[in-house]
Amino acid sequence: MNKQKIADNLRRHLERRLSVALGCEPEDLEVLKLGGLIHLAFILHGDQESISGFSTCIRAVLELVGHEIVWADPAKVEDEQPKVTKVVVN
Repeated sequence: MNKQKIADNLRRHLERRLSVALGCEPEDLEVLKLGGLIHLAFILHGDQESISGFSTCIRAVLELVGHEIVWADPAKVEDEQPKVTKVVVN
């Protein structure tokens, strides 16, 4: 599994969890950097970065997918991914 696919799976999971916590649909959330989603998920359970497990979590994600992906602008990442077009032949 490549790093971008791991990051996409993490993003989907975090967006689902945050939408439940905020009482909305995942599509209603603004598109945030993966690192921002992680920070937001922890802030909903406390008021500072020293919340138990934050440092371990962010370090593990950085090791898994890398700093560039965690802090990349999501709009740019989507632009870089190849577009798949479906061709329908009758």
